[in-house]
Amino acid sequence: MKEIFSELNKSVAAEFIAANLDLGMYPKSHKHFPIVYEERTEYMNGWNDAIKAMTEAVSKGLDKFRKDSDLALLVLADVGFFNGDEYLLNMNDTFHYARADCEEVGSEDLGEVARLFKTYGYGGLTYWVSKKRNEKSQIPQVQNSIEEISLLEEKRNILIQERLNKKA
Repeated sequence: MKEIFSELNKSVAAEFIAANLDLGMYPKSHKHFPIVYEERTEYMNGWNDAIKAMTEAVSKGLDKFRKDSDLALLVLADVGFFNGDEYLLNMNDTFHYARADCEEVGSEDLGEVARLFKTYGYGGLTYWVSKKRNEKSQIPQVQNSIEEISLLEEKRNILIQERLNKKA
């Protein structure tokens, strides 16, 4: 079980393992020497099954993070949430006043979204959503941020193109 956590934050893994161990599993009970085994009760077997099922579900969920550090970054930064297997960016009150809003991030876009977030913070996310939707924000401060990031990204793309042309 500890191998699952090899790439995760050690403190998170340690807390999960400690909590899981605190829940306890029922081994075959025994009485003192000589060892006399007792069959587990229905309650004990049900408890063990529940702990195993929970551990498998958590492990399956953590596999997403092991395989994709970009997704882990966005989740740990608390900029979105899962709806089933979809990851959605929280865009509440970003494009319209007093409006609940979110945008799905496909697996093909995770790298770009994480790069923009690392570079520009939350503004990078609003820029990506604005570009994806081809939508302007009604909130002036947000729209100004989107426009500034758009200019910076244009300069970045020009520099990348120049470097690629030099190599060719």
